[in-house]
Amino acid sequence: MSTRKYSEEHIKEWCHAHYPSIDSASDDVVLEDKLKQLLIEGSCLFDKYPIQANRTLHNLLSVNRYTRYFTNRAKIELLGFDNFKFLCSIGGSKYTNEYIFTTLLRQHVSEAIITECEKLLATYAK
Repeated sequence: MSTRKYSEEHIKEWCHAHYPSIDSASDDVVLEDKLKQLLIEGSCLFDKYPIQANRTLHNLLSVNRYTRYFTNRAKIELLGFDNFKFLCSIGGSKYTNEYIFTTLLRQHVSEAIITECEKLLATYAK
C-alpha cells in the first residue's frame, strides 16, 4: 500500500487507545494479550483504522474477548479470503486468522479448521 492514509505507528496508537482492555478474570490472560497484540500488529499492515474490529470487540461480552473474537470466525466458509491473501502476499501470514488457528488457538478450533488452514498457509504463506 504505497499511498497509505495513516502510518503504521498512527494505527498502532489508535488501536492501543480504542481496543478494549483484557479482562483480568480471563481464563488465560497471557493468551488474550498475545491475541490482542497480533490483532494490533496485523491491523498496522492495512492503511485504515480497524473500526469494524474495534466495534466487534466492544460488542463481545466474554471475559475471553480476544479468543472469542477469533474463534467466532473459525468456520470453513470464512477462511482464505482477500485479507488473508493480502497479508500472506506481504509476508504477514502470522497475523492471519488461519495462522492463529493453527498455532495459538489450535485447542479452541476443530480439526477440520486446522486442516483447511494448514492447506491455505502452505499455498499462500511465504
